[in-house]
Amino acid sequence: MKEKLERYFRDNIKIIVILLIIWAVSSFGCALVAPSLNNITFNHFPLGYYMACQGSLLVFLAVIFANAFWMDGLDRKYGFDKEAKSEADISEHIPHDKS
Repeated sequence: MKEKLERYFRDNIKIIVILLIIWAVSSFGCALVAPSLNNITFNHFPLGYYMACQGSLLVFLAVIFANAFWMDGLDRKYGFDKEAKSEADISEHIPHDKS
């Protein structure tokens, strides 16, 4: 069981790192290329401004949904989902006092 939890934790950290990298690149990347995009207008706003404000929010929402979807799959893979009876159910491993 300990090895299973360690693998789950390691995979969980990988997902978090990947999504944080995507978030950082999209947030800071848009700001870095914004001046070159400002020559183009979209909806009467410079495209650099629009991408920095609106694009980063859309990427952030996509990262949130990707995290939920990816973690749900990880929970199912290791048997920690709601439907599965898992070894991680702590109530089964706690000795109950019958007094």
